[in-house]
Amino acid sequence: MKNIEEWIDRAENDDEKKFRQAIHLILLAISRDKFLSQNLVIKGGIVLSLAYGSERYTTDLDLSSLDNMEVLSKEDLELKLSKQITAVVALNDYDLKLLVHSIKYMPKDPSKVKFPAYKARIGYADSTNKNAIKRLDNKQSPHIIELDISFNESVSVSDTENFKLTDRLNVLCYSLEQLIAEKYRSILQQIVRTRSRRQDVFDIHYLLNQEASLLYSNETKKTVLDKLIKCSERKGIEEYLNQFGMRDEEIKRLSLEDFHTLSLEIDIDTEVPPADMYTVVQNYFESLPWSNLKI
Repeated sequence: MKNIEEWIDRAENDDEKKFRQAIHLILLAISRDKFLSQNLVIKGGIVLSLAYGSERYTTDLDLSSLDNMEVLSKEDLELKLSKQITAVVALNDYDLKLLVHSIKYMPKDPSKVKFPAYKARIGYADSTNKNAIKRLDNKQSPHIIELDISFNESVSVSDTENFKLTDRLNVLCYSLEQLIAEKYRSILQQIVRTRSRRQDVFDIHYLLNQEASLLYSNETKKTVLDKLIKCSERKGIEEYLNQFGMRDEEIKRLSLEDFHTLSLEIDIDTEVPPADMYTVVQNYFESLPWSNLKI
């Protein structure tokens, strides 16, 4: 795994560097609180970028909870985050100030969904810019990092690993096997959700190249499949949860739809056509030990 200082140093410009520094401070804040550090797990594009060097990620910070985060009110969550953010800003030499702008329960009526969440909005500003700080203090900062904290997902400690921030502080993040499993689940779920997830094919293809020595071992393939089955529970994708699920034409169509728009986010390696990426990802999926599976 990479370290966060390397990730910050890879920023292409000052604005990007400040964003990455703000992410660093938020992660440090989480790591300093006993409840948050033991229950929040970082997932998604930020993990790919932090731990594996991918440059494809969004400005959101996606997290899952190991415990039921609903036992923590949004007021208590804001108190915990605000307290630790104040501390880490004071302890670090970044010219940044951070402020929790809002925390909302999503959706307002949790009975309408199986997997509710908290959405926290944290603003940040250059501490040497008086006007920027004034906007931040008025909770009007244009620079926002959103934390999407999902509840009720099938995630356990065995699905995580530690990402080291300092000699003493860590945050939990998805393990490599869990990342792969979740992205395959997301690909299969495109039909149910009726939306394209072209980034997942790109991400899996990237990881298969970066971590080939680990991911192509029989032991890892078994772990990926076990985690895929687990994270697919109650997702409505049983029909596709088999060795040939990715051969479904609609899943393939959705996976490749608007693939070219990824170039707006990152510098894609155009030497690998999207259809060829899909084939590599599909072949790995089909190489998982499905014959040993008992559903």
